Amino acid sequence: MRNYSIIYVFAGILFLFQHGYSQQFTGDSWSKVKANKKGKIWVIYANNTPFIYQKNNTGAIAGLEHDLIKEFAKFLKIKYQVTLDIVWKKELYFKDCLLNVKNGVGGVMGASGISITESRKKEFGFSPAYLPDIELIVSSQNVPLFTKTTEFGKNIANLKAITVKNTTYEENFKDLKSKFFPSLKYSYVPTSDALLDSCIKGEGYWGYMSMPVYIEALNKGKKIYRQHFFNVVREGMAFVFPRASDWKEPIDEFFQQPDFQQLVNRIVNRHFGNFAADLIKDASNSSDNTDKEREVRVIELKLKNLLLQRAREKSEQKQSQTRIAYVVLTVFLLLAGAAAWFFYNREKIKKRARRELALKSEEIAAQSEHIKESFQRLELISEIGKQVIANLSIESIIKTVYENVVELMPTEEFGVGIYDDYTKSLVYEVYFYKKERLPIFRVPVYKDNRLGIKCFNRQEEIIMGDVFNEYNRYLDSLDAYNKDELLSSMICLPLMVGDQAIGMISVQHSDKDAYDIRHVNILRNLAIYTTIAIQNAQVFRQLEQQKDNITASIDYAKQIQKAMLPSTEEIKHHLPESFVFLKPRDIVSGDFYYLTTHNEKTVLAAVDCTGHGVPGAFLSLIGHDILDTVVFQEDITEAHEILNRLHLRVRQVLRQYDTSNRDGMDISLCVIDKQQQTLDFAGAKTSLIYIQQDNLERLKGDKMPIGGEQRETERTFSKQTIDISQPTTLYIYSDGFQDQFGGRENQKYMAPRFREFLYSIHKLPMQDQKNALKKELDTWKGDYEQLDDILVVGVRL
Repeated sequence: MRNYSIIYVFAGILFLFQHGYSQQFTGDSWSKVKANKKGKIWVIYANNTPFIYQKNNTGAIAGLEHDLIKEFAKFLKIKYQVTLDIVWKKELYFKDCLLNVKNGVGGVMGASGISITESRKKEFGFSPAYLPDIELIVSSQNVPLFTKTTEFGKNIANLKAITVKNTTYEENFKDLKSKFFPSLKYSYVPTSDALLDSCIKGEGYWGYMSMPVYIEALNKGKKIYRQHFFNVVREGMAFVFPRASDWKEPIDEFFQQPDFQQLVNRIVNRHFGNFAADLIKDASNSSDNTDKEREVRVIELKLKNLLLQRAREKSEQKQSQTRIAYVVLTVFLLLAGAAAWFFYNREKIKKRARRELALKSEEIAAQSEHIKESFQRLELISEIGKQVIANLSIESIIKTVYENVVELMPTEEFGVGIYDDYTKSLVYEVYFYKKERLPIFRVPVYKDNRLGIKCFNRQEEIIMGDVFNEYNRYLDSLDAYNKDELLSSMICLPLMVGDQAIGMISVQHSDKDAYDIRHVNILRNLAIYTTIAIQNAQVFRQLEQQKDNITASIDYAKQIQKAMLPSTEEIKHHLPESFVFLKPRDIVSGDFYYLTTHNEKTVLAAVDCTGHGVPGAFLSLIGHDILDTVVFQEDITEAHEILNRLHLRVRQVLRQYDTSNRDGMDISLCVIDKQQQTLDFAGAKTSLIYIQQDNLERLKGDKMPIGGEQRETERTFSKQTIDISQPTTLYIYSDGFQDQFGGRENQKYMAPRFREFLYSIHKLPMQDQKNALKKELDTWKGDYEQLDDILVVGVRL
């Protein structure tokens, strides 16, 4: 009994394989792909050249339908910004292709030159037709071309009819059998490619084939015949989908594009030839079968003419190759004759060549050695030049040149004179005589009886191998020189910038003719580097002088600003328990603090002026002066009124009513009344933090600055009051601390962290609080630059 069970199981499996096994493919629905901007779609196909097929040599997928699907994916990318992942699935049999599409879910479509039929419409969804569907009867080349259907019917029993199962080809056979040839018998082949191959290579075969496949076969020169009757025209060729698929919507949009037919024509012509699209269209638009048959014959005629043209081109190419072969042979014979003549004279030629080669080799070797030496010398001079230019002081430049010159040429006396326009003289800061450095000295340029001055004034080189016998080329006498001041050999070169001399360089030696052209060229190159380095040093010296002057001016401004601010003793007198932490970004600061007492009230402010450095410092002087005027001359001690008057005065002083000036300041201002035990606060884009009974509170100022652009008719500031009858610690500050970048990730310190830190130190003595702020800033900032002025004022009441 067990054996029978196993047999039943195997029989069931065999049945499944014989009647088709369907794997369910699941892709993404169009609605999901459209929402997610990406998704997957299965394309299931069976090889059907030229519609869609896998190339044997590379395994790549190609064909008309393959190209159309790729264009569809591009269309979705452009219109919907959708990225479509196309998964190609090849089936061996056409029927399996249709079955898997039918059972597919979501993004599944079929392609294999599929015809639209009424029966298939009940099972599938179809795209619009992309190509007319004309099917023809083709046969092996040994099958006669019958002129009448009756003749065909008489011979049909001797021919082998073949088709592909579950296709329109098979439906055509069924239709022939029912209407014309009841005794028609046919067998199956697995694919359309197999059907075409049987008709081309076999004998006595016939069957139905789509017109595009037939055109491609002719275009490739395949030997296949066509019977001129029983053509079948259907609705068209299209892609198929599961009936429940929502992919019909985007593919219908793709087909309805204005230029879609042009796209199809280009793809058809690419696969069938430049005229194929128009001919297929004409054949499908014909009014009856006679017209369609006529159009098909026109296609065949044009293809035959094309094949004849190709044959003629091949024949002409062959003739051209023959002529080329004759020309090559003639040239070869001529060359062979010349070679024979050359062979006859080769010994004589070889001997002469060997002699010339030996001479050339010696010449090349000498040139090579010379080039090598020149290259090494250039490399050395270049390296020395880098060392010279790297110096920014004239003394270092000349010493560097001297240290290298003594290594490169005979040197007993060396000097560089630099022209000083103020004294009208050549200044020799560094001068060596027999390895000893002489003190600095000057030679006026009007003393034209010296060789160095002559070289500078005339801007020309002086080169002599025997000075005492050659000097008369430049001087009338040597009376200007002391005994032993001149040596026998000299090279003296002007240091030129454009057409102007800025100095001269000279080297001397006691031996006659101590210098050759190599030494002259070395000193010429060094003179160029020396000139560049001296220019750089002079510019650097000027910049340093300017920097020192500016720094001195700013230091003086710092003393002025310091004198403006209340001293430590004055602060301690008014507010015994307090600290001021002021850290300018530059020498002077755009942040300042203000402290005074008037009418038994203490006015305290922390001010952040626009900008920093010198511009900010100028504005701070203006702000301090205006505050004094408002408090003492105008007798105002109400916090908000002080800000109102300060705003008006700043705009007046900076003429902001009729100019584009937009400078101003942010300010936290407190008026402390110790008799009433109150503190009034007014702020312009700032806050005040105070702590009572371990609770931190924050008073926010108005969100508008002092000065700057004003769009409202009148700018008024508000006042807030706190009770200070209980112990109170308060802080006013600029935004510099909390805006400082630092930490591991180079972020801003930020206001919440700043408030937390102030709370963590508020119980410390005031000097310790100041030290803690400085330490916290240094730790946070690390190696980063300070970006703004920093001001924090702390008071304990």
